[in-house]
Amino acid sequence: MMNNYLDEVRKHLSGIPQDDAQELLQYYEEYFLDSEMSVEDVEAKYGNPKKLAGLIKMTYFLDKDEKAMQSDEPVAIKSRLKTSWMIIIGLFATPILIPLAFGLLATFIGILIAAAGLLFSAYVVVIALLAGGLFVIGAGISVVMQSWTTTVTFVGAGLIMTGIGLILTPYVLKFTKWLFNKTVDFIKWVGRKVTRKQRSDLGGGI
Repeated sequence: MMNNYLDEVRKHLSGIPQDDAQELLQYYEEYFLDSEMSVEDVEAKYGNPKKLAGLIKMTYFLDKDEKAMQSDEPVAIKSRLKTSWMIIIGLFATPILIPLAFGLLATFIGILIAAAGLLFSAYVVVIALLAGGLFVIGAGISVVMQSWTTTVTFVGAGLIMTGIGLILTPYVLKFTKWLFNKTVDFIKWVGRKVTRKQRSDLGGGI
């Protein structure tokens, strides 16, 4: 019966390398046997195989991201996005949810929406400055045969607009990266809150 349960868990561990998945399952199996837990006991504590798999995946990607962030190598955005998604899936699959964590998550989502609105506005301003500057420069050049004064004024104004847009661009990009990393860090914090009890029960083994 326990083997059947763990086989079902294995089917839901997509995304985790086979060797790592096998090692994690072996650890759980040994823990269940040492604790003399029946399948009914396991399901009462961790839920069905899909829910336990969600918890395992969430913990695995939490630890993987922590190790990557502590290394000197840059962490790819795609990797951090995958970590966040796996944690979110694990949160909704975990049978024991922490109301406080989800309350904080709801609050953070509200703050994130506000920050995203600010970020969107910043991008609109930068794009408007760059596009508007180029348009004004083009408009000035188009009347060069009619009025040198108008051309110089328009081209000067266009260059100023474009310059401001170029100056603001790296700051907007830095803010985007900062907001992304803070969002991932908060999702990880919520994930650690949920997995802390399970880690303690397993002696810190996952």
